[in-house]
Amino acid sequence: FVHGCYWHRHPECRDASTPKTNRDFWVRKFAQNEKRDRDSIRDLGERGWRVLVVWECELLKSTRKTLDLVASWLRGLRRTADPEEYPSLTIQSKELLAVAERKIRYRIDNYEDRTS
Repeated sequence: FVHGCYWHRHPECRDASTPKTNRDFWVRKFAQNEKRDRDSIRDLGERGWRVLVVWECELLKSTRKTLDLVASWLRGLRRTADPEEYPSLTIQSKELLAVAERKIRYRIDNYEDRTS
């Protein structure tokens, strides 16, 4: 999952602030979002899925490091080292950055892949 820090309440992130107006509504809303996230991750785990959560701020502040983490995590999904069965894993940075958040979309359009 790529979670927006605000809506998914990234712990200790400045982007996970709570509005001062209508505070009770927002506290309930965010609690529901967090519960839904926990339930989704648990349900996927029970079905045999591995789940990785990447936070919006990680993509913005440490783009290359975060992409490397995702690539490493994906490589760990391989069940064999046989290159015939699993061709070399190449991760296109722009593709991994393609999420719905506008801040990230801006970064995609202006991203220069420094690995070439």
